Amino acid sequence: MIRFEQVSKTYNGEDGRQADPVLVDVNLHVHPGELVCILGTSGCGKTTLLNLAAGFLKPTAGRVLFAGQSIQGPGPERGMVFQEPTLFPWLTVSGNIAFALKQQGVKGRRLEETVNHYLAVMDLSDHGHIFPYALSGGMRQRVAIARVLAMASPLMLMDEPFSALDAHTRERLQDELLQVHKDNSRTILYVTHSVAEAAYLGDRIVILRDGGILVDIPVDLPKPRGRSTRSYLELQEQLRTLPACKK
Repeated sequence: MIRFEQVSKTYNGEDGRQADPVLVDVNLHVHPGELVCILGTSGCGKTTLLNLAAGFLKPTAGRVLFAGQSIQGPGPERGMVFQEPTLFPWLTVSGNIAFALKQQGVKGRRLEETVNHYLAVMDLSDHGHIFPYALSGGMRQRVAIARVLAMASPLMLMDEPFSALDAHTRERLQDELLQVHKDNSRTILYVTHSVAEAAYLGDRIVILRDGGILVDIPVDLPKPRGRSTRSYLELQEQLRTLPACKK
């Protein structure tokens, strides 16, 4: 689905000179239908990796490919959910979900049915007429996820989408995301700094450190995973023994 081949990324400083590289010679393959968690501490390159996959950035060296084709910029086949919901404040919940669909030429009954379907998927059916300012943080994030789902993006890119939410809302949205992943067979690349979240969500956990991949761990625990089960807690402890994981 998406492939990083010898990818490096270096930003220019304010003086125009290149700073130390953020990513160095990263090789990563994400297969169709996988939910891969990118885990690491702040500043390790997680968001840069996601922005390269989205096409917001271009690598300094190497290639990023989607379905075998080099990524040249953003595209609707790669939907992005940011840490903070990026909704249009002048549009209702339904209007936000419909916006990208309209850009793709969807209209009429098909547009209405698609919007209503994803409102229902994210438990927002009673809020389609509401404007974003009147929603809680968790509800705004559900709108952002519904918008990406409605676009039918085969790849979802998620940048710590639940990190600013309270624990109860975060756990509920994690469960909703797993249900969406199961029902729609979407491929998801999910960035997090939380060991517990990576252990709960991931089919694979890729840990970044010093600009490279420290370890790529397949997770064979069945889903849904009980948050108090021994196997889930043991996976967290295994991850915490690694030098890149402190939370």
